[in-house]
Amino acid sequence: MLININEIKISDRIRKDYGNLQELADDIKENGLINLPVVTCDTYELIAGERRLRAMKLLGYKQIEVRSMPVKNAEHQLNLEISENEARKEFTKSERINYARQLERIERVKAEKRMKAGVKIPEEIFPSGSTRDIVASKLDIGSGKQYEKEKYIVENKTSLTPKDFADWDEGRLSTNKAFNKIKKEKETLEEKVKQLEKDYSKVKDNTDSEKIKLLKEKITKLESDKSKLELKAELNQRDADEFAKLKSEIAFLTKQKSDLSRKVDSATELAGLAVSLQDVLEKDLAPIKFKRCIEELDSSEIAVKNMIEILDKVDKWSDEMKTILGNKYNNVVSIQ
Repeated sequence: MLININEIKISDRIRKDYGNLQELADDIKENGLINLPVVTCDTYELIAGERRLRAMKLLGYKQIEVRSMPVKNAEHQLNLEISENEARKEFTKSERINYARQLERIERVKAEKRMKAGVKIPEEIFPSGSTRDIVASKLDIGSGKQYEKEKYIVENKTSLTPKDFADWDEGRLSTNKAFNKIKKEKETLEEKVKQLEKDYSKVKDNTDSEKIKLLKEKITKLESDKSKLELKAELNQRDADEFAKLKSEIAFLTKQKSDLSRKVDSATELAGLAVSLQDVLEKDLAPIKFKRCIEELDSSEIAVKNMIEILDKVDKWSDEMKTILGNKYNNVVSIQ
């Protein structure tokens, strides 16, 4: 069935981690959509295939082929979503608790209907018969008490460090340890708050309003300490990243400065050589100064032979310098 992609309704889904959507979109673009998303028959509410739907939106699809499926009730629809997702990837604990909350609301409504009808659940099916125990049994969490602990951890996850919560969520930290850490953190904070409140009560009749004000500020500060510490850790990480970036830039600029310094030194030294040669050639070695001497001697004289030998060495030195200059010499000559 082909429908407009915006007609598909997405309710509160259990799974929050969609993985690499771009990779899925590229695969759909190249190979097409193999498994169609599944929607309800009448309202087009999504049952399965949210990642595929999001990937096709990413590709700019306006219409999409779907498969419709009738659902008996809200619990049936919820179970279809669980079945489709668990076959792909096991749920984290927090995702399982999200599912449990929705199932708990459904079971509570069913329990109210049973009470009105005077129906009791047999003890051999659900020992306590309470909503939380029914939910815990259906999700294989264990007891209703264990379910309450896991729900408590999700509701108070800010009392754990991000690492501790991730470890619990992925099964590396036990529920009891995570639960006790939160309880201990809350108890510690409550004790500190109580102590400050006692201190405050001792001076509340005191006319020294400044002390009362300070105690109130301490209580407020204590209640926000945890979030401030988390923010400080985030800022420290940003500072570390910025420092690494600046360090890299300084190293780059230092190298550029060193390269420029060497170029300046080389240019200065070469310019000095050019000036020295020019000064010697124009003042001390001007050919006109030696014209008369050369004219008075013939080619057999030792002095003439020595001069020719020296001139050959000068030519050789000149050729070597031109070779070292390489393309620089050729470019300058061609421009001239």
